Amino acid sequence: MAMDGTEIERLLKQAFPDAQIAVVDLRGDGDHYGARVASASFVGKSRIQQHKMVYDALQGQMGGALHALALETAVPAQNLDAGATGPAFAARPQLHSISGD
Repeated sequence: MAMDGTEIERLLKQAFPDAQIAVVDLRGDGDHYGARVASASFVGKSRIQQHKMVYDALQGQMGGALHALALETAVPAQNLDAGATGPAFAARPQLHSISGD
């Protein structure tokens, strides 16, 4: 059974209460999602560590109820140093949240 996008968002918000989260059903089939998560929890973490934190937050659903997730993580723009380079979450095109937030 496919995982609902609102459940993905709920699990992510539970794990990262401060996060800016956007989840979108990429194909409209309930099996292929895209997610962007920007959280202060990611400060000082590598991209791999950030992604692992998100997968852990999904509580083992990846590869089961959640078939595919295109994932983008970032530190919120206000936490980036003035001279830092990297993904500024706010500068990316917007994904619309499934829950309408």
